[in-house]
Amino acid sequence: MRNSTLILIAVVMAVCLFADVTGVTRCKGKPKKSKCAGNLDGGNNRKSKCKKSANTNMWHYNALTKNCTKINYLGCGGNDNRWCTKVLCEGCRPRQNG
Repeated sequence: MRNSTLILIAVVMAVCLFADVTGVTRCKGKPKKSKCAGNLDGGNNRKSKCKKSANTNMWHYNALTKNCTKINYLGCGGNDNRWCTKVLCEGCRPRQNG
């Protein structure tokens, strides 16, 4: 293999790894800015356009239990306490000192 081919392969692998680690993926139902507060609210699917944003793989942060639970987002409404990955949701947990 030529050096340029190896470099290209390395760059593609680095971009894929970065996207995987940072959660940079297409996520249906993602709010403009996710928030760590708010009751579990899966939204609604009263309109046909809601189906385009529905996602059975979202996460909700429970501030009382300090845990993330999987939710079925129906595609419309709801609040901003929904996350595309469990890892991102767990970022809401308070940091332990020491």
